Amino acid sequence: MRHRLSSLSLSCLLLTACACETSPTPDAAVTPDAFVETDAREDDAGRDTGEGTDVGSDAPLTPDAPSCLVSHGAGERYPLADHCNFCECGADGVETCTERTCAPPFTTCDFEGSDYDYGETFDLGDGCNECVCAPSGIACTRRTCEGAREEGAILLEDLNEGCGPRAGFTAGNVLAELPFDTIEAPFLYERMRETYPETRADTTLSLRIAYAGGFAVCRLEAEDRAAIDMEVVLEWQTADGAFDEGIHAYLRKNDFGFLDAWFVLSTLPVGSIEGTYTPACPLPRDLSFSAQIERTGAASGSVNKTCEADIGLTVGSFEVAAP
Repeated sequence: MRHRLSSLSLSCLLLTACACETSPTPDAAVTPDAFVETDAREDDAGRDTGEGTDVGSDAPLTPDAPSCLVSHGAGERYPLADHCNFCECGADGVETCTERTCAPPFTTCDFEGSDYDYGETFDLGDGCNECVCAPSGIACTRRTCEGAREEGAILLEDLNEGCGPRAGFTAGNVLAELPFDTIEAPFLYERMRETYPETRADTTLSLRIAYAGGFAVCRLEAEDRAAIDMEVVLEWQTADGAFDEGIHAYLRKNDFGFLDAWFVLSTLPVGSIEGTYTPACPLPRDLSFSAQIERTGAASGSVNKTCEADIGLTVGSFEVAAP
């Protein structure tokens, strides 16, 4: 059985920022498997087979017992394919995993009379192209066949496919050039405002962005304005237990504009969070989680809540200065 991580050590989640030092050049080949951190031990229907997990005994592993060290390093933390739970591989080969109840998709797409959940793929109906429900709507591949259609943004076929006019702007390089994927920082609650102020004492945040083999979409707002959206998992945990979330999210990187930064964003209904936070306001609706990481290494982010019909308020925020 898997053991729930009841209180994670914040320091064990902090990774050394090495992505910039190992980033491939634009001409280097990037394989999708190089970035997939997901636990792939599932059947064809996406159900966990249980392989590689602790079988419920505290006894030392036998040579025939499954070990997470076969595919992961000791201390490595990685997401499961449900885009919400994470596992950590112990030095003894025992895998310890969260047991979060994954929230239903908050974003849906309507296409030709059918509704699709965020991240759901489907055939375009022209005999060769397929589509996905992405953050900003439908995105489809651009394959050539008789009667081929072009709909929405471009669903990239792999992490090496280029997006826009600049060579090297690929989903693989968006991941490889990310300055770091884990942040540990003070998390400060907004207690000073007059409207529905927070009452919790400040705490510490551990944030992790992980790619679990999801889709990547190229958006061309103009000939020279390209952006890539990627399906990722955002883990957002505070030391006070208010937030313990594994969130189906998206990572965006623009290849234009004055700010060279990565943005990650997702939203959860208030009743779907795993932590103990309860919005102190009438008719709370949803919570949004966002972070921005600049190429310099500076980072910032916040949790925001919607109260009543349309009152948006910041719950708490963090900020990390460039090294």
